[in-house]
Amino acid sequence: MNSKNGVFVLLAVIVIGVGAIFLINEANESPLENAAEDLGEAAEEVGDGLEDAGN
Repeated sequence: MNSKNGVFVLLAVIVIGVGAIFLINEANESPLENAAEDLGEAAEEVGDGLEDAGN
C-alpha cells in the first residue's frame, strides 16, 4: 500500500512540475512572440478564406 501512495505522489509531482513549466513559459512570452502568433493565425485565416473562395 505504501508503494501505491508513492506512485500517486510521484505522478502528482510530475503533473504539477509540467504545469508550472508551462505557466512560466506562457508568462515569459515577449510582445514580439505574441505578435508573431497573431500574424500566423491571421495568415491561416486568409489562406482558409482564399481556399473557400476557390471552391
